[in-house]
Amino acid sequence: MDADSSLSLGVVDIQNYSMFRPLQEPIIKFAEELNDPSLNTAFIKLDDHVQCYKQPYDIFTFSESPPVIYIRSFVSENEIDDLIKARPSPVYKKGESQPNDEVRKSENAWPERSHVVKCIEKRAQQFQNWQPNMKMEVLGVQRYQQNGFFKHHHDSFGTAPTLGDRKSTFNVYLESNCTGGGTHFPHLDMPDDRGWCEFVDCEASESGVVFKAIAGNAVYWENFGDDGIKYPATLHAGLPVLSGRKIGMNIWTWLIP
Repeated sequence: MDADSSLSLGVVDIQNYSMFRPLQEPIIKFAEELNDPSLNTAFIKLDDHVQCYKQPYDIFTFSESPPVIYIRSFVSENEIDDLIKARPSPVYKKGESQPNDEVRKSENAWPERSHVVKCIEKRAQQFQNWQPNMKMEVLGVQRYQQNGFFKHHHDSFGTAPTLGDRKSTFNVYLESNCTGGGTHFPHLDMPDDRGWCEFVDCEASESGVVFKAIAGNAVYWENFGDDGIKYPATLHAGLPVLSGRKIGMNIWTWLIP
């Protein structure tokens, strides 16, 4: 994989950031520039001194353009146990107090930055070609109960050349005691190699590719190219959970111009 912008996107030191606090506090706001009050985020200050055990994982290149990599055993069972203790809270519409079931039916939580969380952050950092102008968002955990879903969307806001944007995504599966709930990329091509059926639903009725929700594994992709233009093929969705429960985690890295 082989400097802050006019929005003043900086690193927020949230070593003691609590999952019980709304994500809007503390925040880095750039709603005025994007004319969208929902786009608030916070970046973590990565711990360069944390000492971590080595988590062995396997990588499989699924696509070179856009870069999509499947990672087997990205997180361990012990790490999963630590992460799923996070208390969930609903996703809300802009300015409203009701869950946004039209777009996404799930519960979100932001885990305390324990040693486990810091080591996962470090692992995600080292996986990428890290640059000084990269920032990592607060790690978020999502719980999808029966009928939970997230409709098709891009993680990129399309603001890379001027304001910075989410360069990469790790979609990590923490619990997969469910049927359904795969991650659907309608514009990726299904590979000819049937060996991919271990990770991809080769019997799916949807067009494109559906990655299976397998606990411990992850899908990594880059959201835009060197030109700052969003990859259309990274459009994706969390398909409805037909039964049981799915828990996932997002790790988003920004590239700031």
